[in-house]
Amino acid sequence: MPGLSREIVEHRLPIQKGFKPFKQPARRFEPSIVLQIKNEIENLLKAGFIRAARYVDWVSNIVPVRKKNGKLRVCIDFRNLNLATPKDEYPMPIADMLVDSAAGNEILSFMDGHAGYNQIYIAEEDVAKTAFRCPGSIGTFEWKKVQELMKEMLSVTLERVSRTVNGKADALARLAKELADPDLDEVHVTIKNRKILSPANLNPEEESKEIQKANTLNIEVEDDWRESFINYFKYNELPKEKPKQVQLKKRAMRFAFVNNTLYRRSYD
Repeated sequence: MPGLSREIVEHRLPIQKGFKPFKQPARRFEPSIVLQIKNEIENLLKAGFIRAARYVDWVSNIVPVRKKNGKLRVCIDFRNLNLATPKDEYPMPIADMLVDSAAGNEILSFMDGHAGYNQIYIAEEDVAKTAFRCPGSIGTFEWKKVQELMKEMLSVTLERVSRTVNGKADALARLAKELADPDLDEVHVTIKNRKILSPANLNPEEESKEIQKANTLNIEVEDDWRESFINYFKYNELPKEKPKQVQLKKRAMRFAFVNNTLYRRSYD
């Protein structure tokens, strides 16, 4: 993958004053995992994401993580480097503005940056800081392109998005498909009580009543899956059926309810 030009953007890793280079001690792995790690490193080498490292001051260890499909993901323990790197803030978009700007568009798309985090090169003077040690005789390598493990990518600001806004986004996505009619000059959308009414505003007054009835849509918004968890945390409310009660209690262990906001638990 060619990646973005260095003239456009580069990822830099400045070190704060008072921090010295740190080399993590080597870790041991099971022989069965070492072979899988070697295969993953070879794939990264072929893709041009990493290169062999020489005479480095910062060395981190790899952390193999088993995926749900049984494959192995090779992560890097950059905690020491993260502590030495100053925090970089990124402004988060406002959900209400994103939803409002989507009105009137037939397609509502989301960009999550999947498979794009390896597209930005690291500045040459900072590449050596990303060196990581592999088990056995595989060697030591460093990242040519940035991965999603740096501190800048880990500094995430959580902003609550209300269930009402989420419902609007779902409704707008459905309306974009239903209202793809070139004969309509203008369509006004009003969201009210889980239904969306869209009276057509047409120039010919004599045909407005008939077309208004024909182009009125009633779209049901599906139940929010978070509602049962929020009611359980907030009011200790459980479903009437015993099996559903047991299932809800088990699944609730994966979430946390803080300041009237539901969060999914994660594990480092």
